[in-house]
Amino acid sequence: MRTIFLLIIISFNSYLARAQNDTFKIIDSLSLESYEALEEKFYEYEYDDPKQARIYADAYLIKARTAKDSIQMARGYKYISFLYIDSENIPLILKYSDSIIYISKNSNHRSYPALGYNQKGVWLFEQGNYKKALDNYLIAQQYALKHNNINQLKDIKLAIAALRSRYGDYNESLLIYKDYLSFIKNQDNYKKDHSEDYLIGLYNVANGYLRMKNPDSARIYIDKGVKYSIELKDTISYSEFLTSKGIYKYQKKEYEAAIDVFNEAIKYRENYGLAMCFYYKAQSLKELGNIESALMNFKKSDSIYQETNDVFPELRQVYESLIDYEKSINNTQNQLFYIEKLLKVDSVLDSDFKYISENIIKKYDTAILKNDKQNLLEKLSNQKKKSSYIITILIIIGLLIILGSIYFIKYREKLYKRRFDELINQERKVEKSNLTENNTKIADDVTNIILRKLQRFEKEEKFLEPGITLSKVANLLQTNSSYLSKVVNSSMEKSFNTYINDLRIDYVITKLKKDKRFRKYAIKSIAEEIGYANSQSFSNAFSKKTGIKPSYFIKQLNNL
Repeated sequence: MRTIFLLIIISFNSYLARAQNDTFKIIDSLSLESYEALEEKFYEYEYDDPKQARIYADAYLIKARTAKDSIQMARGYKYISFLYIDSENIPLILKYSDSIIYISKNSNHRSYPALGYNQKGVWLFEQGNYKKALDNYLIAQQYALKHNNINQLKDIKLAIAALRSRYGDYNESLLIYKDYLSFIKNQDNYKKDHSEDYLIGLYNVANGYLRMKNPDSARIYIDKGVKYSIELKDTISYSEFLTSKGIYKYQKKEYEAAIDVFNEAIKYRENYGLAMCFYYKAQSLKELGNIESALMNFKKSDSIYQETNDVFPELRQVYESLIDYEKSINNTQNQLFYIEKLLKVDSVLDSDFKYISENIIKKYDTAILKNDKQNLLEKLSNQKKKSSYIITILIIIGLLIILGSIYFIKYREKLYKRRFDELINQERKVEKSNLTENNTKIADDVTNIILRKLQRFEKEEKFLEPGITLSKVANLLQTNSSYLSKVVNSSMEKSFNTYINDLRIDYVITKLKKDKRFRKYAIKSIAEEIGYANSQSFSNAFSKKTGIKPSYFIKQLNNL
């Protein structure tokens, strides 16, 4: 038996060795492919088959190492790091970020090593190491400024402002947001080409002024944001500016008007934004003397926090108001319940959000809470109402007080769609050497004829026909495949396949936005409607162009 067992182990180890060797052979053979081909395959498998995507990323890195190309090596490490977007893999992602920085530090590339520092800052922020995150963002900014990398500068400015605001430096963060908005407005045709960034700038400046209790200055940016989001039919931005408008009305003590605005905004908001609407609506109702409705909205704000764990400074006042009410009706158990919640929120705010202790007046500071807790314990003891539930709460409160500053609940902020923004902003163009088969120049009149025919081809939506190929379109346009390919490559700076896919995806995005019935189709049916043979090809093409799956896009549209 022992001999048989050993043979099985040896056989299994031999199998693993052969499998590993086969994988290395595959990677070595793939490294002979072009960088563009390897990159395209990586993105094709990135979400659906990470293991397969890793093979292409490794092949990309090996090819770059063989060529001793530092920038391509940095890209290889970037692709590998994309496969580990998970809080559990932060140390590994930081390691890859350091590799990107080390390899590209002495280069004069437009995007490197800034990309490495920026990526490292993102994950240090996610890890809760905010000071080091800021250091890396500042270094990334230096490189981005040196090379005038507009996309990187936009992201870094917002990231630094968010960090400043997190530590309570509202004045400094407001200056950054104003500088960011000015930066966007200085771009050519910014309202069209940078509309989303412009709205983000308006929103952050408006909220910065509201945080500084300067509603009159905030109103200028709120009015612009409301008007422009309506022009763009951007319901998400519109709802955000509605929330800011409601806060403006509240700060101006126009409480009834504020309630009306929040009732409208609540229809669109969710998570943190919805919790803020309920909080300020409750405060407005409280000012008008409608205590019962105010309490109901305070509790709604609390329930959203319980679901999302998304802490915001005003949450402390939610619990203060609830504690005050329970105290007024002499409900000691509920007092204790909300005091426990307040202590938990304090532990988060005091450890991760330093600005709370600097800018929010604590009506129920630690000393008062300790005193209230002791009185409540004695009262509950005398009344002999120590149920097992209350005992558990008291034990938790006692532990929180004993541990003090060493006990805290680490709040993890939701990851901004930085990954999505980076993919959208990346512009991967095929090198000119790969765009054409030779350097033969096509006569300008021939090029213009083909371009006019392509315009008619697009207008008539011929690109939606299934099984479309370069040769079929060439025959349709009464030209040859070589000419058509070269015209598309040179005039549109993309391959023919990319050109067709882009037309189809742009078409389906527009149709999904406008046609509610079209959204109800199955992904397979949508794919067939716009010319794809199967849902997987459509999903891959959609993800490659937009950075998100079509199912997610449809879901978000249906939530508007």
